[in-house]
Amino acid sequence: MLLPAPRPCSAALGLCVVLGLGCTGDDASPMRDDAGDSTTGDQAPPRPLFSEPVSGMLLLPTSRSDDLVLKVHDVLPGKTELLVDGRTLGFLGAGASAGRLEAEQLTVRLRGAMVAGRHEMVMRTLDAVEITESSVIDVELLRDLEVIPAADPPSVTALSARHVLAQGTGDDALLVVLDDTEPSQPVVHLLPRTDEGWDLDGRRTVTVAGLDLDTEPRVLPVTALRHGRTASEPGRLRVAWRVGAPGTRIDVLDVAWDDASPEHPPGTSLSLPDAVAGAVTGSAPEWAELGRPWLLGELLVAELWAPVDVEAPRPGDHALLWTRVHDQPNAAPDDPPLSLDSPQRIFVLGSLVDLDRLGPALDRVTAEAGGPALVTIRADQHQPLVLEHDPAGGLRMRPTVVDGRDRSFTFVDLPLATVVGAFGSRTVAGLIAHANGRMRITGIDDIGDGGVDETSLGADDMPPLDLVTGEPATSSVGGLPVFLVPYGADEAVHAAYSTGSTGQVVALDSLRCASVALADRPNADGEVPLACVVEGELALGTLAPAAP
Repeated sequence: MLLPAPRPCSAALGLCVVLGLGCTGDDASPMRDDAGDSTTGDQAPPRPLFSEPVSGMLLLPTSRSDDLVLKVHDVLPGKTELLVDGRTLGFLGAGASAGRLEAEQLTVRLRGAMVAGRHEMVMRTLDAVEITESSVIDVELLRDLEVIPAADPPSVTALSARHVLAQGTGDDALLVVLDDTEPSQPVVHLLPRTDEGWDLDGRRTVTVAGLDLDTEPRVLPVTALRHGRTASEPGRLRVAWRVGAPGTRIDVLDVAWDDASPEHPPGTSLSLPDAVAGAVTGSAPEWAELGRPWLLGELLVAELWAPVDVEAPRPGDHALLWTRVHDQPNAAPDDPPLSLDSPQRIFVLGSLVDLDRLGPALDRVTAEAGGPALVTIRADQHQPLVLEHDPAGGLRMRPTVVDGRDRSFTFVDLPLATVVGAFGSRTVAGLIAHANGRMRITGIDDIGDGGVDETSLGADDMPPLDLVTGEPATSSVGGLPVFLVPYGADEAVHAAYSTGSTGQVVALDSLRCASVALADRPNADGEVPLACVVEGELALGTLAPAAP
């Protein structure tokens, strides 16, 4: 069984697993040492009760995206916790992202993307005299066959584009648009998110000098973050990109949102020698190159390939690094405005293994609560994992019960993508981009008995995958995890999605995109903003849930 390294917040492990959350540091973790003062003298606390459902069973579609609200009784706020499959979600007080447990009402936040299976919910009151438990509520998650993704033709803008990539969450989300009309001075346009969609008129543009896609034209090695924004201040823009192909360094720029322009130079760089020094011990590598960067809060994460022997691969040749980015507002005119900590290697399985295929991970419940950002990685050349920003420093792995025997993602050669749902649900997609390749969609139940349920899509389901022109775009539409696969002008974008138990695919004939991106959340109409590169120009539209 795969276990994360012990952490000070390990008491919150149940919350980490059950709703796809990390150890949040809020009231989600029961402080059992403080539960000793009984409020009832020497009497046992009352037994908490579920007033509904009367049958003791809940049937929920895996796509359910509105909160689950149940009446309860004899709950002692701050002493009564909620457990799912024997794992605690904590007291669920104010500020808990997973839900709320009040004296007469339980709320569990659901945003779809769940994996079919059976779970048990129990309330438990902790007291110095006695621990009392409610009866069990059985929760059956049933696959949803009533929804498929659909799209109308997008509106083409006059903005030149080669690649698009969605970054960030909530109101700080950005659409990154690469424009390399001038190959010697490529730029990225950053479109902010509004309630309706991507704001073309509000975009900012910066130069990403040295960006080169020659080694992998389907993956955009650029990452962007809007931070420090308030109701009265527009905040700042941070952009990082890989320089060269192979990558020789990662440049980082940070500028006030209102001041962003193509004239701003990068503020600092992560050099290849510094990356190797932070990741490699023992024998010097025969070759080294930097891969994709990703910004998670104040952290910069980057891929590194540094084999000791190129012709004899060893575990650990592919590494993932992190460093903290610091603003230096009082820097002298000749000093850089940013600085980086010494990079550190990320370890997740207790041993030296490959970490690669860095891609997005979406957890709408965590994002809506302002929780840490997430990424997906592949560990040991086969196992999909989710990493999150650790407030204590660096990155940490979200716990999983999957023991690594599943080999679904052994041969994927594009970044993985993940959508996280409640009750330990996780849906992962990966592509083997060869003529006879497959697309893997795997539903993972990280707490129940569901285990791993894989669907393999191939030539009977999709055009040949060697024709794919960009990495899959990820979101949740109508409560379904969706992964859009672009094929350029000659083939329709194909939407691979999960019903909660099986992977399906539908051709979106109105979309013919060289690159495609999806926002992290829908608009008020339930449609997810979509960006598409059509014959070298940016097109904007939406992806919506529809009847089959």
